[in-house]
Amino acid sequence: MKTIAFLLTMLVPAVVSAEMKPTTGYAPVNGLKMYYEVHGSGDPVVLLHGSFMTITNNWTRWIGELSKTRKVIAVEM
Repeated sequence: MKTIAFLLTMLVPAVVSAEMKPTTGYAPVNGLKMYYEVHGSGDPVVLLHGSFMTITNNWTRWIGELSKTRKVIAVEM
């Protein structure tokens, strides 16, 4: 029984994170293609990273938390 409980606690987070893949794409902006990701649902919040940063370098933990209750839109500059 303990083994089953352990396996469930290890597998359930992996299944949930696999199901929550973001919507991604490229938006046309002044002749360029800007990469974006959309996570979660709810009231939108836009994340803009600082210079020399990327979505994954700057927002990984924030996206996970905010996307629980919000639609998170992160753009790659």
